[in-house]
Amino acid sequence: KLKKSVLGLCFGHQLLGHAFGGEVEFLLPNQDKFIGSRTVDWKKEKFELGITHRQAVTKISEELIPLMPKSQYGYDLLQH
Repeated sequence: KLKKSVLGLCFGHQLLGHAFGGEVEFLLPNQDKFIGSRTVDWKKEKFELGITHRQAVTKISEELIPLMPKSQYGYDLLQH
């Protein structure tokens, strides 16, 4: 345990979610890639977040803190 911060984006975010006891699942039943966007309200600013994933972090453990509310696409931003 080196006590270093780690940033995981896209697949890295899913790996971190899984590594700390979360669940990662396919977004679509046929496992195709989902391409779309969602409106994000982050620190009093709203913007569109592009999403292109096959899988998403859908459940998190008590070790992870969501920095944005869970959407229909799972968790987008987590802290450990």
